[in-house]
Amino acid sequence: MNRQHTILEKLRTSSRPIVLFGASMAGRKIYCELKRKALGNELCFCDNYKHGIEPITQGRIITPEELTAHYADATVCVCIASPSYREEVCRQLKGMGFSSEQILEYPQLAEAVLAEHGGELTWTDVENSYDWTINHSRIARMAQWMSEEDHSVIDFGAGDCYLKQCLHPGVKYIPTDYVARTPEHIKFDFNADPFPNVRADVCFLGFTLVYAEDWRNFLRSVCQAANNKVMIGIGIRTQESDAPQLSGGAVSFCSDEEVIRTMTEQNFTLKDKYVELLGDGKDYNDLCLLFVRIK
Repeated sequence: MNRQHTILEKLRTSSRPIVLFGASMAGRKIYCELKRKALGNELCFCDNYKHGIEPITQGRIITPEELTAHYADATVCVCIASPSYREEVCRQLKGMGFSSEQILEYPQLAEAVLAEHGGELTWTDVENSYDWTINHSRIARMAQWMSEEDHSVIDFGAGDCYLKQCLHPGVKYIPTDYVARTPEHIKFDFNADPFPNVRADVCFLGFTLVYAEDWRNFLRSVCQAANNKVMIGIGIRTQESDAPQLSGGAVSFCSDEEVIRTMTEQNFTLKDKYVELLGDGKDYNDLCLLFVRIK
């Protein structure tokens, strides 16, 4: 019996509850597949930063304290795509008294449960489970940094192309995304496709930098494509939280200090920034950065 069947058989025959640690995109997809396959005697989420009802799946989210108090015998599936944060959560679970035999990690779980999807989440899954409109206000604010000398802009990871609505008439808009949604789109998967041979006055990354596995090299290529400016939106941790900036399909974490350092190395200087406070209970705030090429 191969590993995929072993894991599925374990989930199918176990009388233990199944708890999915991580109530973000990865956890939602696993939850839906387990429900569809009718696996698990009892199924819920656990999360360090969320509690209540997961809005898309309507699954219950319990706290780590509730996990130890009421589900000490559970099989805990660590549904976190980020290797570093996944290791951190596994250490947390073992410190809470869960054995290695009780813990299933995301790569093996995804290989088994998501076998029909190639063992991984797709970007279609991300799009179907994430409200991209939450960034519209930040994108509009960043678009105000465009000036009369900026006649073209490349939108990396354009999504619903909301930036285009924020531009002055006559500004050439060049959207890129992992699929070519319109004839004007450039198909560009940050982690699979060659960097496009295109330049513009402005390069725009509206909270998409975290979708590049090697974000530093990706950002260096972005700088080479920008004549005048680079605009970047990222999430920054709050002082109260150690939570990583990984959700909604993100594959890397980049701090504002690291981004500024990388941009400085590429002959860009930080010209302006804007922080949007997301409120109590959030483990990060949104930071918008404007870099200008040093000439």
